[in-house]
Amino acid sequence: MHFTPLTRWRYSFRYFFFAIDISAKNQSKFTSKALAIGISLSLLKIDGDYMSAIQMLGLLAGSLTTAAFLPQVLKTWKSRSAKDLSLGMFLLFCLGVALWLVYGFAVNDLPVIAANLLTLILAVTLLFFKLRFKQ
Repeated sequence: MHFTPLTRWRYSFRYFFFAIDISAKNQSKFTSKALAIGISLSLLKIDGDYMSAIQMLGLLAGSLTTAAFLPQVLKTWKSRSAKDLSLGMFLLFCLGVALWLVYGFAVNDLPVIAANLLTLILAVTLLFFKLRFKQ
């Protein structure tokens, strides 16, 4: 089966969020298993070649830094309190991540695009919670 890079990343994101959803429904903590499901499709062949070790390293690094936001998002959502989050920090952080995303598209680097897209989604979610839960 032939997967274009974009299709592969779409499937990878789908499985990543599916694994997170399963973890949340079972009320268990986000585990490395959920992360492994999310990046497992990165080992698929693209145009007959496997991803390089550098690409896999970038994907792993991006996955871990992105997953680091998930516990804070879940905690803020459950507690309905974002009083300890700095609005200025998250505004600057979201802007920086958005610029990294633009950079990733400019240089056509899928690990940079994927990691920053997911990080931006989680960071904007926290920013939304900060503005919504003004406690």
